[in-house]
Amino acid sequence: EQYFDWVYPVQVMVHGGKASGAEISSSAMGGFNRVQIDKSGPTPTLQRQNLGAWEFCVVIGNTGIEAATKGTVPYVSQGWEVCPSEYEAVFDQVAEIVAAGERALRAGDAVELGRLMNRNHEILARDLGVSHPKLNR
Repeated sequence: EQYFDWVYPVQVMVHGGKASGAEISSSAMGGFNRVQIDKSGPTPTLQRQNLGAWEFCVVIGNTGIEAATKGTVPYVSQGWEVCPSEYEAVFDQVAEIVAAGERALRAGDAVELGRLMNRNHEILARDLGVSHPKLNR
């Protein structure tokens, strides 16, 4: 908890003013975690829930090409400002994938979890433009 509280403001600064906290939650709490910003109150709060640890083989693609996240965050924010309803529809799709992914995780269904991760990446690349061609093959 203290680790997160200390490192999160630095991550926000590095990422250009916004950060999910997902990476920090996973390194601080271990296992799989749900990280979500609750905007229902007067001040947005970061909610974190540890979902436990499961044995999965995971492949992470790394192009080796550096890109500044703080350039991507404003890119998505600007798109949302221009077309909020279109972006909200995309965010709703991602939320559905996250919920389905949590169910697959709890069921131990690695095949479905992988399918959902691929689907999410497709949305990030196609609809939000936050990928790289080397990852889209």
